[in-house]
Amino acid sequence: MIRDPSRCDRSSASSDELTAASRRELNVQKQRSIGHTRGYFEQLSAIVLLHLHATPHTLVPDHQQVFENMKYEQSVILITGAARRIGAQIARELHGQGARVALHCNTSTQEAQALAEELNALRSDSARVFQAALQNLDELGPLAVNAHAAWGRLDALVNNASSYFSTPLGSLSAEQFEDLIASNLRAPLFLAQACAPLLSDGGSIVNILDVHARKPMTGFSAYLAAKGGLWTVTEALAVELAPRLRVNGVAPGHMLWADTPQFEPEKLAAEVEKIPLKRLGGEREVAHAVKFLLSPEAEYLNGAVLPVDGGLRLA
Repeated sequence: MIRDPSRCDRSSASSDELTAASRRELNVQKQRSIGHTRGYFEQLSAIVLLHLHATPHTLVPDHQQVFENMKYEQSVILITGAARRIGAQIARELHGQGARVALHCNTSTQEAQALAEELNALRSDSARVFQAALQNLDELGPLAVNAHAAWGRLDALVNNASSYFSTPLGSLSAEQFEDLIASNLRAPLFLAQACAPLLSDGGSIVNILDVHARKPMTGFSAYLAAKGGLWTVTEALAVELAPRLRVNGVAPGHMLWADTPQFEPEKLAAEVEKIPLKRLGGEREVAHAVKFLLSPEAEYLNGAVLPVDGGLRLA
C-alpha cells in the first residue's frame, strides 16, 4: 500500500507540533514542580537549621519572620507555683503569647483552677492544672510525665515555686532548713532532672532566684543558702544540658511583700528606700523577664541570670 506523502507529512507535522506542545506543557509543569519542591525544601532546611540552633544570619528574612510569629505558638510550658502572685502572672504572660501552660500547684488548687478557667475562656484547652507536693521527690517524675502527656510535648520549665521566711541563726531549726532547701533547691534540681529528657530540642529551663543570694539580708541565711545553691545549679546545668537545652535564671529584688510580713512597717519603708528606683517591682517585671528568656530573642543566652531589682544589687 502506497501512502500519500502529503498526508504523511501533515501527520508528521501534526505529530511534531503536538509533541512540541506537550514538551512545552511538560516543561511548565516541571518548572512548577521544581518551584514547589524548592520552596518545600527551603522551608524544611530552615526548620532543620532552627533546630540545629542556627544563628539568625543563616535564615533568610522571610523565614525569620515566620519563626518570630511562631515563637510561642503551640509550645507547652510547665510553671511551678503557678496558682498565685508571680507564678500566675508568668502563666498569663506566656499564655498571652500563644503558649499552652501546665499550671502546677500544691495546696492552692482553687486558685489554680480559677486561673485555668480564666485562660481556657480565652483559648480552649490551653491551660491545665497539675497538683504535686514538690518537697516529695516521688511526685516530681509523675508531674513531668503528666505535663508532657497533656499535649504530647514539653518545651520549657519555669521553676518558680518557693517557700520564704526569716530564720535568725539563734532560732533556726532543722525543720525550717529542710523546708527552705526542699522548695528552693532540691525540688528545682530534681524537677529539672525529670523534665530534661522530655523537653523538646531547643527547650529551656528558667529558675527564679533572688538577688539577695548575692547581696545577703540579715536573718535569712537558710533561704539564701538555698537560692544561692540554685543559682549555682542554674550555671552548672547550663553547661551540662547544652547545646540541646538552655538554662537561665531571673533574680528578683523586692517585688511583692510576702503574705506573712517578714519586716515591721518601718523596715519595709527602709528597704524600699534602698532601691535606686525607689519603688517595689511587681509580678509583671518578673514575668516579662521570663518571657524574654524563653523567646528566640534570647536564643544565645545560656547560664545567664537577669537581675530584676530596680538596681538594688548595686545599692
